[in-house]
Amino acid sequence: MDSSLETSLAKFAENARVAVTIAEAGAPDLPLNLVNPRFCELSGYEADELIGKNCRLLQRDERDQPGREEIRGFLKNPASQTIRTTLLNFRKDGTPFINLVLMTKLLDARNRVRFIFASQFDVTRITEREMNTHEEKLVGDVERMGSIVREHRHIMNTSYDTIANSMAQIAKSRLALDESR
Repeated sequence: MDSSLETSLAKFAENARVAVTIAEAGAPDLPLNLVNPRFCELSGYEADELIGKNCRLLQRDERDQPGREEIRGFLKNPASQTIRTTLLNFRKDGTPFINLVLMTKLLDARNRVRFIFASQFDVTRITEREMNTHEEKLVGDVERMGSIVREHRHIMNTSYDTIANSMAQIAKSRLALDESR
């Protein structure tokens, strides 16, 4: 990873107002390179317990989830630049939560996927007001992230439509959580 890009991404992740992870796309199994303090708060894990591991460790044994299939399709499809889905995850202490995940591919100057940027948000018991606040923070963070990657001649094709209004996805996930209990 370009060291100035690594420094910029680390600084961004540290200061992001939402939970953020970044994985290097070329590495086998997409291990996490960066996690921010908000992600550690969300998951209950310390950064050193997460770096080098795939984020799916939060799913424990809940492998048969529609969101997983959506993410696999996103990662395999070069035309797919962003995805928003929900997953049933578990904090380190075993507490289940519904994780609203937004993933975006960061492309290099040759149009190759170099990094996977993801933001996460616990939507288990979210109100519409809290969701709107999260959306505002996320849009601001995505705009800042876009300027950072452009400085390093990378491309981030994020659709703000993907970021906007997720209440139906949340409702669907809450039903799935209720059914799993």
